[in-house]
Amino acid sequence: MTAPQHTHRTAFLVPRPKHAYAHEDVAHIGCNSPIESRVGDGRVVQAAVQWRNRFGHHSRPASISLTIDTTLVKNNQGYRLTVKPEHVEIVGNNAAGCYYAIQTLAQLSDYAAGSVHGCTIDDHPDLLTRGILHDITRGKVPTLNTLKTLIDRLAALKINQLQLNIEHAFVFSFDPDICNEDNGLTPDEVRKLDEYAQERFVELVPALATIGHMARVLSMPRYRHLAEIETDKPFERMDWCERMRGLTLDVTNREARQLVEKMLNDLLDAFSSPVINICGDEPWDMGQGKNKGKLIAEQIGRAYFDHLKAVRDICARRDRRIHFWSDVAINYPHLLPELDDGIVLHWGYDSRADYNGTAKFVDSGLETLVCPGTSGWKRIINALNLAERNIQTFSEAAHRHGATGMITTDWGDQGHFNQLACSLHGFSLGAAFAWSRNHIIGPQFDRSYSKVVLEGQNAVGIDALRRTTSIGGGFETWPYLWMRDQINTLRQGAEGIYGGESNTTKDLTAATISPPLSASLIEIDLALRASYEALDWCKQQRTHHTAAQQTRANNTPQPQICGNATQQTFIQDFEELALACEFHQLTLEKMLFQKGQTPRSRGDWSDALKNAAARYANAWNRRNKPSGLADIESALAAAAKTAVVV
Repeated sequence: MTAPQHTHRTAFLVPRPKHAYAHEDVAHIGCNSPIESRVGDGRVVQAAVQWRNRFGHHSRPASISLTIDTTLVKNNQGYRLTVKPEHVEIVGNNAAGCYYAIQTLAQLSDYAAGSVHGCTIDDHPDLLTRGILHDITRGKVPTLNTLKTLIDRLAALKINQLQLNIEHAFVFSFDPDICNEDNGLTPDEVRKLDEYAQERFVELVPALATIGHMARVLSMPRYRHLAEIETDKPFERMDWCERMRGLTLDVTNREARQLVEKMLNDLLDAFSSPVINICGDEPWDMGQGKNKGKLIAEQIGRAYFDHLKAVRDICARRDRRIHFWSDVAINYPHLLPELDDGIVLHWGYDSRADYNGTAKFVDSGLETLVCPGTSGWKRIINALNLAERNIQTFSEAAHRHGATGMITTDWGDQGHFNQLACSLHGFSLGAAFAWSRNHIIGPQFDRSYSKVVLEGQNAVGIDALRRTTSIGGGFETWPYLWMRDQINTLRQGAEGIYGGESNTTKDLTAATISPPLSASLIEIDLALRASYEALDWCKQQRTHHTAAQQTRANNTPQPQICGNATQQTFIQDFEELALACEFHQLTLEKMLFQKGQTPRSRGDWSDALKNAAARYANAWNRRNKPSGLADIESALAAAAKTAVVV
């Protein structure tokens, strides 16, 4: 074979394949192309049929074959795809490999022309577990249809695990008062979603808070006595910082563990995955309330691991293996072997991330997944450059130290203002680096992302988004926009649990409340100009997809590239991105007000914020349940009323 050539469509594939050889010819595909399968997995055939049926009629269509051959394709989940004029051949190491070949085939296809560009591709993933964690409990709960569409898009990017972060956002049968349908998923919705995910080779995994981050449950009168530090404040009256910090379970209380078991049993009745993330992160109050003086130094670590082992045993009785976060466990390496049947999720999202800490868990014999983030939480628009560095560096750490997978996390701290479309870039980059450790980044990746994931006509808007969000890499734009004065300081604590007095809470508080005083007028002006470029691009792309939707309504074939997304899906994407640009502009203007500049009158600024808030509510309702929208609206209304300038 000749040297790899990434030409035309092969140059835009996401993830980029390891070996791609472009041919001059094309294969013509029609909805009547014969499919011959020796795979024995109906999901693969179904995916092939769905792909084929997007084409129109063709008089002499090429045939399609699906085969498993572990001798030819040696790597797990790997495949060889060969496209010739008369035949499209897919050979996989297993059924999953064949399925991923079809996803590549879909990205290569020119549906309008009824053809696929000739090529031979040999490909396989570097990491076998490639996941996304999506937060559904900090305020925003997606509808079932939104989650199904997300699964389609993730599967097209060869993601094979979706974790749903659930602190309380599930309708528990043992106590329906914890959550209702408007604020969480029902068991029936989860079962439908679980089945839908399995059909697309995606494992749906629950992530349930079982020690920290239990504010909703432990604030209820019937469960308050189970908290390390009790509260008399209802969850509804807590501000976002109090909810985010959460309440911590009293791990020495046997009744507290019984509550966790009830929650787990309900959840595991709905999810079929053989793994569950029991979290265990950020138990800020542990040893600071009822157990202060009883649990000191090493005793805290001992109590923490005993609790995780007890929760592990509950899950084991249901034939489930546990995931748990790394932030506490990393401080007690001598205790790690006690959880060697679990899977540790090693996380970190900025300059404080301990990438080489991955080695501590691998060397202790634990299966380890690295967990970067999309850098969207507490931001108007995701900090693309920050997320890119985080994802790439954790990918490098995974390969250097022997981690088996990567889960890219997408949180929703402080009401989950950040919109789904803004996180698609991080999802796609996480998928790319989980599949291929040497993946492209920067403008090259942006072009592929725009073309494949958003069906954008170009990537100029992604470049503008990078430039406008670079100013948000060092501070949190969402709380800065709506807060009138300084944020209430988070309660301190966490001495001992993190191996000594921790600055974590202090750092989080500082990052949240500190206005970006260090940004110069020139930097703010450049970011503002970039935001207008990005907004214009979003509007152009939205108009393009609206026109394409109308053409489709007139029965003219239109291409669908990635994840069965419809034109309406793309319209919603660009509506959310455009809204994010507008809110970002308002944030930048607030920075100018603070520096004594007057980009517009305060009254006009207030009116613009009200207008954007109304359209934000409409965008929210198209993809989400009511959930925390009222809280977002209240914060924005207060900001508009006072024309916030601090």
